[in-house]
Amino acid sequence: MIETVLKKFGLNDKEISIYLSLLKLGSAPVRAVALQAEINRTTTHDILNKLIDEGLVSFVDKTKHRYFTAESPEHFLHSLKIREQNINRLEQDIKEILPELKSLYEKSESKPKAKYFE
Repeated sequence: MIETVLKKFGLNDKEISIYLSLLKLGSAPVRAVALQAEINRTTTHDILNKLIDEGLVSFVDKTKHRYFTAESPEHFLHSLKIREQNINRLEQDIKEILPELKSLYEKSESKPKAKYFE
């Protein structure tokens, strides 16, 4: 159930595995996360950076290592609100340029004259 919902959110299998591993581990270096998730260290590091960009993971530099921590699951809701705001802004932008796009479309000489539907 958890994996299904996280996939709907937009995470892939490896991202889900790493996020869930971090929830179990708490704060851990990339090597420990990679071992827990059973994903190679380089891929794990790349995915952690993507999850940081999404606001789902954070890190702290300790001694010689960087320790990663899963953010609270409530961040999924916050991320969805940001996505919704971005989509609303994009909708407004599209509405603004729509007349110009329609004008270009109407002037196009190579568009089909007849359309067939089944």
